[in-house]
Amino acid sequence: MKKAVNNLFLLITLFVFCSCVIREPETKPDDTRVGLQMFNYSETSIFYMVRCFDKMLFLNSYINKTDSAKNIFRKQYFQQYKFTQPTVNKWFIKRETDGDTIYTIYTDGNSIHKIGSIWKLKEKNDSILYTITCKSANKWEIEALNKRVESWNVNAKITINCIDSFAPVMYQTSNFVIKGGGILTSNNENKEQQQLQINYSIKDSLIHRKPIWICTSGSLDLEVKEFDTGHTEKAVGKYYNIERNVNSLEITYHNKVNTYTNRINTSYLW
Repeated sequence: MKKAVNNLFLLITLFVFCSCVIREPETKPDDTRVGLQMFNYSETSIFYMVRCFDKMLFLNSYINKTDSAKNIFRKQYFQQYKFTQPTVNKWFIKRETDGDTIYTIYTDGNSIHKIGSIWKLKEKNDSILYTITCKSANKWEIEALNKRVESWNVNAKITINCIDSFAPVMYQTSNFVIKGGGILTSNNENKEQQQLQINYSIKDSLIHRKPIWICTSGSLDLEVKEFDTGHTEKAVGKYYNIERNVNSLEITYHNKVNTYTNRINTSYLW
């Protein structure tokens, strides 16, 4: 069993994900490292979707302002970017410095707050869209189908519900509850590597409290599987003790528990 666990750790670290946090173990030895890697990858896939949701919220607010107010709004929050509309219901978010398109957003002509509205977002150099559907007042469903992120293919669906009494303008300025789950599959371009699959589900709703980006509470159930051997491992990751942009993460794996410091990397947000 120990050999299988060590082999799994070596495999899972080969599939690099651009994690949004830097984690430091507070206890030694780090015998929950497989669970930590599973959590890192799963959490990052969630926040890729949340990041896209934030851009759509901001664009929706931008569209509904007067021309003079649009420029003030953009400079206040995202002065390094500009917004252009090449055709009806299609928008580009571009870098101000070089005009490079970072995101393409497709609206359906309705406000993102209108029940039944469907918006889509495409990231730079990617043909796969994130789809966001307004399900009810202040509640959205975000879906990623076969979305490639680094060495993983992501299929995930989450719901995000604003718990404020007003409609959100941006993710960072509102409070949200996040539920759902997803599957990450290694794209296995290197045929010598075993293919892995990580299944995650939000066990206790993730709670986001403004004005920070990371969640303030909640937990994930996690499972990783080696396709060739059928070997599986399970873990649980739980947030707690939030202070500004730092929190603690508790990983339970093989009945062992370790705590990690979780510091957000703000360069990830765009």
